[in-house]
Amino acid sequence: MSDPAQLSRRSVLAAATALGVSATTATGAHAREAGGAAIVRDTWGTPHVYASTRRDLFRGYGYSVAEDRLFQLDMARRSFTGRVAEVLGADHVEHDRSVRAETDTPSIRGQYDRLPRQDRDVVDGYAEGVNERIREVLADRGNLLPRQYSAHGFDPTPWTGLDVVMIFVGTMAVRFSDTTVQAANLATLTELVEHFGPERGRELFDQLVWRDDPDAPTTVPSAPARVPHVLPALSARQSAIPVLPEAAGTGPVRFSNAWLIGGGKTRSGGAILVNGPQFGFFRPAYTYSVGLHGAGFDVVGNTPFGYPVVLFGHNEHIAWGSTAGMGTSVDLYAEQLNPADPDEYLFNGSYRRMDERTETIAVRGADPVTTTVRSTVHGLVTAGDPAGGVAYSTRRAWAGKELESLFGWLDSTRARSWPEWLEQAGRNATSINWYYADRDGNIGYVHTGRYPKRRPGVDPRLPMSGTGDMEWLGLQPFSWNPKVFNPEQGFIANWNNKPAAGYEGTSSWSSADRVNEITDLLRDRSDITPRQAWDVIAGTSLLDVNARYFLGALRSATADLPEDSDEARAVGLLGEWDRANADRDGDGRYDHPGGAIMRAWLERMVGQVVAGLPAGVREHYGRTGYPDSSEGIGSLNISPGVQLVHNALRGPESGVPQKHDLFGGRPVDEVVREALGAAIEDLRHRHGPDMRQWKAPVVPATFDHENFAGIPQALPEEAVSRGAFMNRGSQNDIVVLDRDGITAAEVCAPGQSGFVAPDGATGAHYQDQLDLFLSFRNKPVWFTPDEVRAHQSSVRHLP
Repeated sequence: MSDPAQLSRRSVLAAATALGVSATTATGAHAREAGGAAIVRDTWGTPHVYASTRRDLFRGYGYSVAEDRLFQLDMARRSFTGRVAEVLGADHVEHDRSVRAETDTPSIRGQYDRLPRQDRDVVDGYAEGVNERIREVLADRGNLLPRQYSAHGFDPTPWTGLDVVMIFVGTMAVRFSDTTVQAANLATLTELVEHFGPERGRELFDQLVWRDDPDAPTTVPSAPARVPHVLPALSARQSAIPVLPEAAGTGPVRFSNAWLIGGGKTRSGGAILVNGPQFGFFRPAYTYSVGLHGAGFDVVGNTPFGYPVVLFGHNEHIAWGSTAGMGTSVDLYAEQLNPADPDEYLFNGSYRRMDERTETIAVRGADPVTTTVRSTVHGLVTAGDPAGGVAYSTRRAWAGKELESLFGWLDSTRARSWPEWLEQAGRNATSINWYYADRDGNIGYVHTGRYPKRRPGVDPRLPMSGTGDMEWLGLQPFSWNPKVFNPEQGFIANWNNKPAAGYEGTSSWSSADRVNEITDLLRDRSDITPRQAWDVIAGTSLLDVNARYFLGALRSATADLPEDSDEARAVGLLGEWDRANADRDGDGRYDHPGGAIMRAWLERMVGQVVAGLPAGVREHYGRTGYPDSSEGIGSLNISPGVQLVHNALRGPESGVPQKHDLFGGRPVDEVVREALGAAIEDLRHRHGPDMRQWKAPVVPATFDHENFAGIPQALPEEAVSRGAFMNRGSQNDIVVLDRDGITAAEVCAPGQSGFVAPDGATGAHYQDQLDLFLSFRNKPVWFTPDEVRAHQSSVRHLP
């Protein structure tokens, strides 16, 4: 009889072969060069760095990134330290001003100065590697200076370790954990109260901006509620806070997903982790692949290109990944200004002067610009209305712990077990979902971050009073954070959805949620193979995530109509549609008219539910989650407006009480039919009489030359649009683990390198992953010494 462990290993290898991933056997730490760093690049351009000290290991890492992505690195550093105008001119002064206003640079500098030697070696070594490459580039400009520099007319300048950490702070902390919609919510509440009066206005606010929908799917299955479902009334102090002149934004678009399958549901008995973190689609890619071997690290995977830590990858024992958490770790405080002096604010019964620091912004081709950054006891002043007597400061539960978060993440990549990994998860102060899998078939999840204990009766949906009566009562202990290890259902799924029952986030999580698409593909399956786990990406990326929630209502509304009526025929087409907005024949139009019909109908249904609301509220809720193009399909997420339609159609069955009829007293079927009829007339006018030809133009997958802050990180001609838009991660990776070893694969389009030579030439890895991405394929991730050696394309030694 075959040995069960060997049989299990063979089944994993067979599945890995089908995926095209490497047959990795974890055999211990890699061999290291004596002194300095060795950089071995594999056939996909991924550098594997070998060194015996931390400083050398991360020096080799920084050098490698700079070799591939120097201009992208440089513009990221400038984007998140407020130094863009210095090289691109006056048009970017306001960007630099806003970055400096929302970044507590003195605090970050203090954290950096206090780092222990081993952590300083990481970021200082990384900066030394970047500088080593810059010296080479400037010594051979004709061959090595990236073309983007000469096009913009400036040169790269030296880096420090502080520059390295500022990229992490500006992206992971400020971008993904600084989200608050409290100002926008207050604007909604104020407008509703002004329009409908206090009682009805507040009831409508609760219906539009609910605190908890008990029917919303959660990542932690069947977890106990963390806040009561009978919620306290709004605080009078909060509802009296003046409104910002312009409501704050709603934070980053939420795309990222992950699913983990435990040993009880896989064919091999091992664990599988698939992650699709979404940062945006860019040229060069947002993530960067690397292997780090030595000085206590034996890690491979990919990560945002400027980070000295692998966020998505594995070592020889465990694998890990992450998505944005969207927890309420930030509060906006409304400071009451002194009428006699707008630089003073009321706190605990007396006026205090704001702290100030002056920043000087260098401007290319113009005089420097000075800006004043102000702060209160609550944090940085990020907005204000001096004429209205109010300023808004942002209190961040993670403030002062940004670098603790970075190094907790770094140390988690050295963990060998769930307890070791969980200890490091407790160090991450930012609101991020972390995922774990190991070779024993275990899977786990924790919603990381520091979260405030707010006073009883305070409503986290709205700004806090800054006068001292709404101060936090401390921070929640890590034991409070939602987490699960080996859930009974055998899998974990997340698409930026609600972490646990009763948990409140920065948006109103709904029973209509994208994560149900992933859950449906995993719930009733067993003997799942790596290929099947990977194919969930193709099974979800092109779906219209709105469509699943409305076919029943459409069928009900048209049940009594003749089969040959326009409405019945349109619903029949929706019924045969697989909900995929795909262009398999490449003709530039989607293959089925279902997407066009669903969008046109939903736009009218959303318009109906918001029709009786005041103008500002209509504008906020009047979107459907589709691209701005009048005909484009490819929904990203279920928008607040679509959630309102879904709740209204559910009526008394909705987890959000429907105290006010958003259909204006009209029968639901009548509203649905009327919207469908109007949609049909519009589509007939645009596309002609044949419903089967109502195929909308494809929204392309575009990899932009500007980063998410709108700052160039490549030249305009480098942007690329190919295929159909996909609702998936910027990269996707899969890690398959069992007791005999680990196999992995990934795709990080367009490619590993962003280097464009002075003459415009690009290398083999400039976009060699683009076709893989568009066709849902991947490339192997090499890990062991033998694998790297067998697939090496170059070797370089840094003394």
